[in-house]
Amino acid sequence: MHLLAQMQKHEFSRRNIEKRTWNLFLWFQEALKNLDGDLRLELADFDQHPVHKAPTYHFRMVHAVTDEELETIRLRVGSTRHVEMYAGQTGYAVHPAHRARHYASRALRLLVPVARHVGLDPLWITCDPENHASRRCLELAGPNSLR
Repeated sequence: MHLLAQMQKHEFSRRNIEKRTWNLFLWFQEALKNLDGDLRLELADFDQHPVHKAPTYHFRMVHAVTDEELETIRLRVGSTRHVEMYAGQTGYAVHPAHRARHYASRALRLLVPVARHVGLDPLWITCDPENHASRRCLELAGPNSLR
């Protein structure tokens, strides 16, 4: 489904949807040209997250040279108690073959300006303390780069 139709489905003001969508597309086109080494993000979708019940931007993590999809990172733009306390406003996954190259932490750093642009301040990032890979991802992303 086209991004505009998805945003309409989620009850955004009709008059502001086209302007906001166009502005976001223009902004995303420029912002997502930023690379972190061999990593770039591509806007893939916008929909209501089925579990967290928040409007969510889905981005593909893509190898900048080979165009191979490395996996996904999501930005939930809604703020509920569940999102703030448990789920966080970001979610990411990396294909097993591409792990240990810090793609998730690098993608997280690339996502911060996008989060700020859509008005997420603060950006809630959570992690299960027992998930050592996710904890390490956040440590590598660095709290200063996530501000």
